[in-house]
Amino acid sequence: LCPLTRKTAIIFRISTKMVKDTYTSGRQMMGEGGWSDNKPQELEEGEKPMKLFGNMQTMNMNQLLLNNIKASLYFRNLKEKTTFSEIVDEIYYHCEVLTPWESGTHSEVKRSGLCSSVRGVGTEGRPTSAFVLLVKLFTLRPTIRQLSSIIDHKDSPYINGVGHLFVRFLVPPEELWDWFSHYLEDPTEIKVDKHDSPITIAQLVRHLLTKQEYYGTHLPRMPYKATQAIQRQLDEYDSQYPDTISKVSLRDSRGGSRSRGSAGPDEEEARSRSPDRDRKERDRRERSRERSRERDRRERSSRERDRDRERERPRDRDRRDRDRERDRRDRDRDRRDRDRDRRDRRGSRDRDRDRK
Repeated sequence: LCPLTRKTAIIFRISTKMVKDTYTSGRQMMGEGGWSDNKPQELEEGEKPMKLFGNMQTMNMNQLLLNNIKASLYFRNLKEKTTFSEIVDEIYYHCEVLTPWESGTHSEVKRSGLCSSVRGVGTEGRPTSAFVLLVKLFTLRPTIRQLSSIIDHKDSPYINGVGHLFVRFLVPPEELWDWFSHYLEDPTEIKVDKHDSPITIAQLVRHLLTKQEYYGTHLPRMPYKATQAIQRQLDEYDSQYPDTISKVSLRDSRGGSRSRGSAGPDEEEARSRSPDRDRKERDRRERSRERSRERDRRERSSRERDRDRERERPRDRDRRDRDRERDRRDRDRDRRDRDRDRRDRRGSRDRDRDRK
C-alpha cells in the first residue's frame, strides 16, 4: 500500500474503534434494560403493583421521545429517588408545563441537506420534567392506591396532570372511562403549554379521552370498540350535563386554534378578564403554593426533630446507666466506710474494757 492509503486505513480503524467504544459506554450508562438503573420501588407486605397495559419496553410512548428521556441527565440522576413520595415532591417542585418537549427544542419538520444524517443533528428536542417524571413513575411500578392519590392530590395541578397522563398511557382502554369520568367537571386550572392560556383539568381529561395527538407526540392508539364505547358514554354524559366545562377542547398538537377564523371560548374568556382579576388569581395561587411549602418545611423540621430525639435517646440511656453505676459505687464506698468505722469503734471499746 502507498503511504497515503496506509495512513487512511489507520485513521479509519481508530475512528471505528472510537465510535464503537462510545456506543458501548452509552449502553453501560443506560443500565440494565435501558432504564439507567431506575428500579421498581419496594412495596409493603400485602401491596402489589397495578396491572399495566401495552408494551412494557416502550411504555406505549413514541420511541423518539422515550429515547430522549432515557438519555437525559435528569432521568439518569433520578435513580437515587427510590420512593413514591420523593417522585411526588419532584413533580411539585420541578413541573411547570405538561407538554412532552421543552418549548422551542423540537420540530416536526424533517431536516434535509448535508447535515440531515450527521450524528447529533436532528429534529428531536429536550423532554420536559413532566414527561421525564412520568417515565420515572412507570419504572417505580405504582399501586392503584398510589395512582389514585396523585390524581386527587391537592398541592399542585401538575401532580394531577402527570397522574392523568400515566392513566392514558398505561391503563387498559376499556378502563379509561372509569378513571376519567369523575374529572369531567374538575375546574382546577393548569397550564399545559407555557405559550397558551390555562385550561381546566376537565378539558385535559376530555382531550386525553378523545384525541390521538398531544402537543407533538402521539397518545397510545385505542381499539375501535373502546373508542366507540367512550364516545357513546361521553354523548350520554353531555346530554345529561349540557353545560359541562370540559366541552372546550385543547389546541391541537400543531398549535392551531379551536376553529378556523375564530378564537376558542377559553381565549375569549381570557381576553375578557380584567388585569386585577388575573393578578388576584395569581396572588391566590402563589399564597396557596407558599402555604404548601410552609407546611412541607414544618413537616420536614418535625421529622428532623424526631430524628434528633431518636439519635439522642441511646446517648441519654448510656448517660443514665453511667450515673446509676457511679451512684452504686458511691453507695458501696459509703457502706465500706461505715463498716470500717463500726469495727474501729467496737475495737476501741474492747481495748478500754480490757484496760479496766
